[in-house]
Amino acid sequence: MKLTCSRQDLHEAVANVGRVAATQSALPILTHILLRIDGERLTLTASDQELSACTSIPVVGGLSQSIAVPAKVFGEMLAAMPDGDLEIDSGAQHQLTLSLRDIQYNLRGLPGEEFPSIPVVHVPGDAAVHVEFKQSTMRRLLRQTSFAVSQDQTRVQYTGILFEREENTFRLISTDGVVRVAVSSAAMEEPGPALAAIVPARTVAEYTRLLKADSEEATHLYFRNDFAGPTLASFEANGVMLVSRLIEGQFAPWRRVVPTTYTERATLEKSDILNALRRMSIYARDDQQRVQVAFTADAVQLSCFSGSYGEGKERISALVEGEETLIALQGRFLAEGIDAVGGEGCRIELTTSLSPCVVRPLEGDDFLYVQSPMHPR
Repeated sequence: MKLTCSRQDLHEAVANVGRVAATQSALPILTHILLRIDGERLTLTASDQELSACTSIPVVGGLSQSIAVPAKVFGEMLAAMPDGDLEIDSGAQHQLTLSLRDIQYNLRGLPGEEFPSIPVVHVPGDAAVHVEFKQSTMRRLLRQTSFAVSQDQTRVQYTGILFEREENTFRLISTDGVVRVAVSSAAMEEPGPALAAIVPARTVAEYTRLLKADSEEATHLYFRNDFAGPTLASFEANGVMLVSRLIEGQFAPWRRVVPTTYTERATLEKSDILNALRRMSIYARDDQQRVQVAFTADAVQLSCFSGSYGEGKERISALVEGEETLIALQGRFLAEGIDAVGGEGCRIELTTSLSPCVVRPLEGDDFLYVQSPMHPR
């Protein structure tokens, strides 16, 4: 029996789940997408056993059996086809036939029964922790923390983002465990059970792609607790569900590195200091991206040095409160932290030249960025 569906709908669905499929695997079927009929919908599933994705589209008709098709080739073929009503038929020897007007291709697949089952994170009435936010809010939380995740695979607990809930406050925290910490938070309408789960960076990246920056629609998160704490999580948005294994390990006690006071604070335009830091990075690249930041009475002075090219200095007008302080910071990291602040301006707080620098928004306390200093020249 053949099914008919929109080529555009199917292409979008394959794009949403296909990135999760393994590119290479000891199990060839993990490089495939599973197609199966659920009522009047075609369900597509991909997995590499660490991260899985599932979505569905409306169809007319059905398939005689479930079938797994190569994710990369299937996606490329759909992208190359024109829009229209696509006919799909599963034939003998696990072949899939794609037909659209004068176009017809056969795609060799694998038996759908061989595809691994996706872990169940929650069922109605269970004790899984549930979190719900507007997509725009969740995307902000992810954007403000994903840049600070560690790339060091020897400290795996820092290669993800900590999803934390305390009472009616929900936070995302990322750190490289050495230089910087980013914390983004949002208030929840009602308090709920405590949560501390480390979500892998790859899952975060795929989840971010699903969310719409300006959408008021809800996104749902579920966390399954086993004896040792959260082990699985699911993320649902715009008809797509991601299921991810969580990272085990103890996250850094991040509150210990956040200064509770400051001796100097500068309020300035984000664009001014970001443009200056981008120019500084050209010279500072052979000095570990070291940028010296000096707070004076009415300005922030930046300077950098290159043994190959020379030195650079810039003065940025700012509202400065407190004592004059000089600190050396990794310029690219500082730019990323400032860029994550919402709005047109930001505040930079210092305590001493050897204490962490803190970046905050002009209003509110929904974002915090902490960066440890370098040794000044």
